[in-house]
Amino acid sequence: MSVEPPAKDFSVSATNVRGFGNALATLGRRDEVLARMPPQARAVYVQPQSARWHPGQHAIDAWAATRAVGGQALLDDTNYRFYTDSLSPIVRPLVQVALALSGASPATLFAKVGDIVHMAMRGLEFRWQPAGTRAGTFTVHYPRPVPAELLGWRQVMRVGAEMTKSTIIVDNFAAESLCQYRYDVHW
Repeated sequence: MSVEPPAKDFSVSATNVRGFGNALATLGRRDEVLARMPPQARAVYVQPQSARWHPGQHAIDAWAATRAVGGQALLDDTNYRFYTDSLSPIVRPLVQVALALSGASPATLFAKVGDIVHMAMRGLEFRWQPAGTRAGTFTVHYPRPVPAELLGWRQVMRVGAEMTKSTIIVDNFAAESLCQYRYDVHW
């Protein structure tokens, strides 16, 4: 019995796929992780430029294979390296403008995350609900189920904290569904 993908799905850019693969290579784990991926996902991660955008399922497969090979630590390390080495150089100018216009606060980044992330991922929905000047709730919604243990948003927050010279603390994490996750944060 086959499972049909959702009518609306998310996608990841070729830059996203290449960057994640490069991070795995830098950490010396690329070949191991590729060997654990389903064939279609492996083909995408071997040839990320085969298309400008790839189905989100291939990213989920890569995250799951990474976690299977090296546990949560490898997935977190790979995501962090991917964000700092591959995505930060692309989004940093946008982030710097947003911070200059709206203030060098994590709240600015949380409010603009959809604008920032769309270069690497499409089809996700984000919501930022401030709770004062130094706290709030960040919610991300995927159009398909994504296991909570595969999410890389804590590493995104780590990079955001470095960009704003802050410490972002997750007070509470909640899986509101298999597709929606909430982070209550302060700094």
